[in-house]
Amino acid sequence: MIRDHAQFEAALDEATGLLAGPHSDGSPAHEHMLSLMQDIAAYRPSVTLKAAEDEEAGRLSSRLNAFQASLPHPFNRHWESMIGGDLSPPAHP
Repeated sequence: MIRDHAQFEAALDEATGLLAGPHSDGSPAHEHMLSLMQDIAAYRPSVTLKAAEDEEAGRLSSRLNAFQASLPHPFNRHWESMIGGDLSPPAHP
């Protein structure tokens, strides 16, 4: 699991190096590369907001959540990938 920007950069460098070499499916190097790519995709940098920014982010989050809730299934989860998907836990799996 990647916890900070330095680990993210290191994982990118390592994955890039692994992509350069041919690895057969299922090999340890291939499995490690897939694991790195999953960790890279799952990484969400933390952001520290000032009080005013935090309040504005809360208002935006509320508006986006209300809009998302008004959409019919399956489109109601569409916006998560555009806003990071981490503003609120999913309402359903």
